[in-house]
Amino acid sequence: MWLNGTRIPGLGAIEHLASIIGLEVYDALNLTRPNPLLQKLSKIWENIPAEKQQQLAEEAERYEVKHERSKKAPARRKISKN
Repeated sequence: MWLNGTRIPGLGAIEHLASIIGLEVYDALNLTRPNPLLQKLSKIWENIPAEKQQQLAEEAERYEVKHERSKKAPARRKISKN
């Protein structure tokens, strides 16, 4: 059913398949491959002290807000006075 498109596997099934046959399972299912940095962070997240987790989350949110704002803002053009 996965291959003919009538059903999409859950994340757990995809991760299990990927561990067996490699990341090509994402390509076969036409899914975005997981971000390796995010996977690494996810594996060690519980070993990071709670206050540091909070700091990291807040910094990520600030970064996202700052960059979203810059994407939405129209480019300012200098108007010549000539």
